[in-house]
Amino acid sequence: LLNLLPPTLHTRKVRKSIDSWIIRWPSICAILLEMDYLAHSQFPEASNHLGEPFVKRLRYIQQKFSDS
Repeated sequence: LLNLLPPTLHTRKVRKSIDSWIIRWPSICAILLEMDYLAHSQFPEASNHLGEPFVKRLRYIQQKFSDS
């Protein structure tokens, strides 16, 4: 089964996917956090760090693709 996997992930489709997640993920996190606060009758706190670990990982993968 492992022999059927593609040898590399350096496709244009993968790079586009990473770019779209870098843009969308912080917004998704902000919306989910606000929904969670509203469900618990609380006021959401302002944060600029939503989704940051995931975005950092995507940027690392993106850089890895661009180096090769």
